[in-house]
Parts: sequence; structure tokens; C-alpha cells
Amino acid sequence: MIENLEVLEPAAVHDRVHEIADDGYRYVTITSCSNDDGSFDLFYSFDKEYKLVTLKTTVGHDEPVESISNIYLAAAFAENEIDELFGVNITGKAIDYGGHFILAQGAPESPFGKGVIIVDKNKEGGKNDK
Repeated sequence: MIENLEVLEPAAVHDRVHEIADDGYRYVTITSCSNDDGSFDLFYSFDKEYKLVTLKTTVGHDEPVESISNIYLAAAFAENEIDELFGVNITGKAIDYGGHFILAQGAPESPFGKGVIIVDKNKEGGKNDK
């Protein structure tokens, strides 16, 4: 197990981020990945004196998770990206682009979230083999 990783329930993330901010950590980023069961892992990373701390939480497909952008405003950008690309329901964002931070009008909805279709170009209907 990674020593600087804290695994939390989604409801505990916001309070823990408050503690981290009060301890003088700077916000680094938030990343996400989708799981086979339709849930998402969110990783919140913070730094203080070259020590990285990462919080991990897992949220269900439609389960809301509270924004941390009222603590670290810069988090709103990663939250909008994760909301759009993965379909994670992040509530209370300080800045909400309404689904158009990265994706243009008419783009596929939540392209990295549940239900993504991956086309194997080597199978029938894909790339022509010569």
C-alpha cells in the first residue's frame, strides 16, 4: 500500500480536504478513473514541503460527491473536466461550465464513463487489412 494514500468514504472527503488546507498543503490536482462496475475512483493530491498526500474515494455511477472548489478554487477546473469526461456528479462547484468546459456542443456525453464503446479496428467493420 502506498504510504501517502488515504482511502475515504465520499462523504468524508470535503472535511478531510478542509483539514489538509488548514495544515498548509497546496492543491495539486484531482484525477479519476472508471471501474468495471460503473463506479469511479477519485484521487485528490496535495503537497506540502515536497510531501505528496493523496486522498482516494470511490463513488457510484450516480452518487454525488461534494466539490472542494470552495476550499481550493483551482479544483473547479479538474472537477468540471471529471464531471464532463467521466459523468461523475460533482455538486456545488464554485465555477460550473455546464458540461462545456472541454466538450463541444454535440460531443459524446461522458466519453470516459460507463457505457463507453471501444472499437477494435482489427475486427470486422474496422480497419481494412491489406
